[in-house]
Amino acid sequence: MEQAEITDELKAVKDALDVWAKWMNRDESDKLGYGASGVGFNSRSVSGWDDFARRVDKNMAINVMALYEDLSDTQQMAIDHFHLAAVWRPQRFSLEECYEQALAIIMKGLKRRALI
Repeated sequence: MEQAEITDELKAVKDALDVWAKWMNRDESDKLGYGASGVGFNSRSVSGWDDFARRVDKNMAINVMALYEDLSDTQQMAIDHFHLAAVWRPQRFSLEECYEQALAIIMKGLKRRALI
């Protein structure tokens, strides 16, 4: 039973990293994350399910980015390699081990922030 929970948590971390990767690959150099929401009477109101989903994804991406910035350089390289299609071939450390360590750190941070 405990192994299934770990697998579910790991999947949630990888899903969060996928949201972050999509956010990182956006071509909006002058804005951070998603663009403005739909027009409405109240600019802070949620205009629909899609707008709500975008806000949730943006929140997740911002939180993952904050956790990513605290990783070591080698752990960031591992995340970049597996989620941003950056190709790294290190000879002095194991990319897979750094990736596992980074996942554990991000999992702990997402749990602490009650996002998974």
